[in-house]
Amino acid sequence: MSNIDHNNDDGLGEYRLALATQAPENSLSKQEKRAELRSRFLNVLEYLKTNQTISPIELDFYRESSLIAARCLSIDSNFSQIFVQDLQTYIGHMPTALIHQTIAAALKEKTPFVYIDSCLTQSIDEDDEQYEGCLCSLNDTCTNCSCANRFGINYNSLNCLNMNKNGPIFECNSECHCSFENCQNRVSQKEDQSKNIEIISISNKGYGVIIKKPILHSGTYIGEYIGEILSENEAHNRILLTKNYEHNYLLLYNEHQSEKIIKTFIDARYYGNWTRFINHSCNPNLHIVPIRIDQPTPPHLAFFALREIEANEELSYSYGTTIDEKYSKPCFCSSTSCTGFMPYQHTDLN
Repeated sequence: MSNIDHNNDDGLGEYRLALATQAPENSLSKQEKRAELRSRFLNVLEYLKTNQTISPIELDFYRESSLIAARCLSIDSNFSQIFVQDLQTYIGHMPTALIHQTIAAALKEKTPFVYIDSCLTQSIDEDDEQYEGCLCSLNDTCTNCSCANRFGINYNSLNCLNMNKNGPIFECNSECHCSFENCQNRVSQKEDQSKNIEIISISNKGYGVIIKKPILHSGTYIGEYIGEILSENEAHNRILLTKNYEHNYLLLYNEHQSEKIIKTFIDARYYGNWTRFINHSCNPNLHIVPIRIDQPTPPHLAFFALREIEANEELSYSYGTTIDEKYSKPCFCSSTSCTGFMPYQHTDLN
């Protein structure tokens, strides 16, 4: 699989040359180059918007094209403004400030990515069933419907996760008769905390995410980890290609069901959202909860608050529990319970 970060010829030579000339900013040569790059990027956004299932070959092509477009941000501030406007057109709820922050952080970390608001899958499991929907009326809040009660009530009256719940979480889905606006069993499908966070540079960590206004209740929905859904083989291939990277955005989530383990791999390296910048802590204030909506796999991996979170506090979750001084990187979470090392997944060593 190609990797644009290790390619000295990033396809922008002609573009840089056009911008380096003494021609006015509104000259035909510069306008043409901006129009060309914008067209390429708009094609990527349109494709991602209309094709949530993309083959690996197509995904590589659009990844390379979109990352080239993103790199233009580092050499042309005018293109940056266009880029932000286009993103807002395709992802309307995303705040302008957050777009600038994620772009700037990714470019400084030399990990440019395309911002998306739902996961991309490379294949569909034909055997996966579509869950049946509830028969609630449009005025029903779904606090006692067949979806919400499948394994016990999911959310309380404050729309916060029931922290005592042990069973799986099923939210109302596309087959349900209820109203999206009135339904209280679609918490992870509604607005997250993207308007209440800031991405900042943090010493020894690179970048991190802080909350601007306090989170007053445990169980508050924070956001969903977004990226490419990978097979286990593809995840191992990505690991081999990224072992030398300082930053790794591949999340492995294990669910233990009876005698089997369900593994979900999500890579936010090339496509993702703001949650890719949430750091590890040995004493985290968030945890990941798998949520089923339309089908059994893959689950939506949602962040919920473990406790109240103060204003300007950094958001964090635990990357795992396995510590080995031979393989683990140093941990800089600074919590009183810090082990001194970052967790790792056994799959990282294969």
